[in-house]
Amino acid sequence: GALLCFAGAAFGGLYLVWLGGWPILVLGLLSVLSGWAYTGGPLPIIGGASMSADTAMCRNLPVSSALVSPTACLPLPAGGVAVAGVVPTAPNTGVVDVLTDSKRAVYSFTGSGDISISLAPTAVCIANGAGQRLGVDSASAAITTQAAARCEVVSPLVPTRSSVTDAAAAVTQPVTSRALTTSANSSPSASYSYYVLSSYVSACAGAPSPSCMIWSMGADASVPATGSMIIVDFGAPCFVPGTGAWGVQTFFQHVCYTDGTVLTMFAQWIAGYESTHGAGTPPVIVGVGTSNSNNGVNDSLLTPNQMALAGDAWARLVVDPGAPPGLAAPLTVWGAIDAEESSSIDWMAPAQTRAFVDQFGTSAGHGSGAFPCTAQSPAMLADFGDAVYLQGHWNPPGGWSVADIYHVAWGASVACALPEIYFDVNAQEWQSVSSWAQGSGLAGITFAGVMSEDGIDGTESAAQSWQSLAHWTGQNAPYLTTIACISCGFPVSPGRLNPLPTPEPSEIFTVDWQTATGIALATYTLSVRVDSGPWIPWTTMTSNTTEFDGEAGHSYDFYLQTVGRGYATGGPVSAQATTSVSVSAPHVQPFAHLYSLNAFGEIHPLSSPPVVSPVTWPGWKIARAIAVAPTGAGGYVLDGWGGLHQFGTALPLADPAYWGGWDIARGIVLNAAGDGGYVLDGWGGVHPIGHAPAVTLTAYWPGWDIARGIVLRPDGVSGFVLDGWGGLHPFGATSLVAMPATPVHTAYWANWDIARGLVVNAAGDGGYVLDGWGGLHSFGGTAAVVPTGYWAGWDIARSVAFVPGSETAGYVIDGWGAAHPFGGAGSLNTPGYLAGLDVFRGSGGN
Repeated sequence: GALLCFAGAAFGGLYLVWLGGWPILVLGLLSVLSGWAYTGGPLPIIGGASMSADTAMCRNLPVSSALVSPTACLPLPAGGVAVAGVVPTAPNTGVVDVLTDSKRAVYSFTGSGDISISLAPTAVCIANGAGQRLGVDSASAAITTQAAARCEVVSPLVPTRSSVTDAAAAVTQPVTSRALTTSANSSPSASYSYYVLSSYVSACAGAPSPSCMIWSMGADASVPATGSMIIVDFGAPCFVPGTGAWGVQTFFQHVCYTDGTVLTMFAQWIAGYESTHGAGTPPVIVGVGTSNSNNGVNDSLLTPNQMALAGDAWARLVVDPGAPPGLAAPLTVWGAIDAEESSSIDWMAPAQTRAFVDQFGTSAGHGSGAFPCTAQSPAMLADFGDAVYLQGHWNPPGGWSVADIYHVAWGASVACALPEIYFDVNAQEWQSVSSWAQGSGLAGITFAGVMSEDGIDGTESAAQSWQSLAHWTGQNAPYLTTIACISCGFPVSPGRLNPLPTPEPSEIFTVDWQTATGIALATYTLSVRVDSGPWIPWTTMTSNTTEFDGEAGHSYDFYLQTVGRGYATGGPVSAQATTSVSVSAPHVQPFAHLYSLNAFGEIHPLSSPPVVSPVTWPGWKIARAIAVAPTGAGGYVLDGWGGLHQFGTALPLADPAYWGGWDIARGIVLNAAGDGGYVLDGWGGVHPIGHAPAVTLTAYWPGWDIARGIVLRPDGVSGFVLDGWGGLHPFGATSLVAMPATPVHTAYWANWDIARGLVVNAAGDGGYVLDGWGGLHSFGGTAAVVPTGYWAGWDIARSVAFVPGSETAGYVIDGWGAAHPFGGAGSLNTPGYLAGLDVFRGSGGN
């Protein structure tokens, strides 16, 4: 808050300053710099009642209404949806779900109330009413520095609980819950149940093939000796506009696929299952699932009559022909419905739901009579929904009655109860429904199985879910299934590093790897540790090879992290490939060490060995400059408050001046010995550090943050300050050296803050000024050069550096971290490059 208040005062007022001896009235302007691909910050925040962006995205979500009551839902550019809402049993707890083809991430915020979401490029931006923000990568659903930058996080929002579900395996971490008096029998082995996503259709609507994800679901199904129940959930009922054909809206896309298409896709599951399971396989019930969710396809919500037609079509066109005769591995095909109770328009009322159930039963031949919920009864209808009823405490919402819940789950002749037991209270709710029925002269519910989320977002594990129902009902349900993962059980393989020769004969060598299989949108982060030191991120990329810059006589361990839709291997643990660089390896670069710095404090090598960043500020753009000591691989990071942070082999130096809470430090330079130098503040003040003497200034702008750069001449006690208009102002320790002469400019932009950096030659009387568009402007008689990077109209160039020993060759670093050579300098390896993120602030080397 203090930083924002100061910025508003500094940039939004009128100031009287003196320039060249003349008073000038200056109007401060606040400028926000953005990459060319996106301007103007995140899209407008929506949440609470502001749902106009896409209300229909809140329908047909692959998440139970028992876990989140949606208030705003936004489609993700690469597929999927971000959902903001509250926890139904704790309305003051905000929750955001990021759902993609194979990822479910949940972030909860206790005490936040309703939470807001917005979209920025590649990021979901989460905010509370106090203005705190959180950035989540829209592909990996992880909290990242890059997402924080996209979401312009200033005051971080910290989730009180978070969980991310990967495609590779279900979550099995222990979950804290109250002690249960469990039954004597242990729970059965859990099967996997699945949501069918829109992205599956293109690969699965043809002939059976292992390239179809649904085929893989069947092929990989694990069947315990006692048999299992599996749900393949296709989505919400709908009719195809224009034809009236019945079908489903699969998840994340507002298209109605006909029941014929559903049958073709379900045949993929059958084919995959039969390919890996033989005649001796224990009996399996597979439920072809739909729901009572409203869809996003049809203009009006479905009526009870329409839902009856949908139930009829589901029985006749999908379930009845679903299991062809003559299968080697025995299968019983049921229908299934995710019947949820809710007061919102996202879920249907009881009249529509009962109409579907009753007509399905009639069309499936189970309109009346008693049929056991076992593998010997085909074409039953499993209800894998919730039961928001607890006798003596609360009643169902949305017009539902306990009689409606009972009928849909058990009272109808065709109905079989496969209840969602995500928390212990859900089992208590279902027992209340069964007790109500018995008290009303009806049969109590015999539960066919348990549906679990297996630990996601604090839910009970699969075994705990089963034990909860056993505790409250006294029943040992024969089946247990988990729908915790969207794509659990798929065969996947992360990227794998290829072996490295050792020793490497060159300081520069290639690290490559085998790409991932079965992981969508895979990216790879390569980390390294030097001589068994701490792990250091080297690069993140989508390809499978990178150039690495080592140093003679040192050893290197590498770790490859794979992140994709629904998959993440985690950060560095142990070395996956190891090598060393020969002590006789020649040094090929014209410099010893060259590094760039981003605004979060991360140091990135430029064709140089890796170093450990001394401190980072994820989501906070407070790092301002970097200086590399001439004596070795080390230096200092300067933060905006004036803090000096030593890294590598640099000598410790005390902060010359420190402005706690005030972002005013702008640059740092070191002398040739590396034991002293100067820090520049935004008003033009030059503050000595280490053994450097105090200096006399020729320009100072109190109250005006206009100083943009500083360089030292070879004597180490004099130099120039650059202002934002391109002016060069000498300073020096006048008791030791004569004040430098003001050099002749070749460019000056009065009233335009566009100068960004400068370099000085070996004589200390000439060099170049860098403007924000990438132009290089000589001063002091230095020969003109042509830059290789120039962006007319785009303020994106950030720093400039000479190749040591040269006075006309060097590099311009842009805000994304790319290095652009000029004057004949060679190209550089930039492993820290962050496309689209204007976060780089400085560079330095020796």
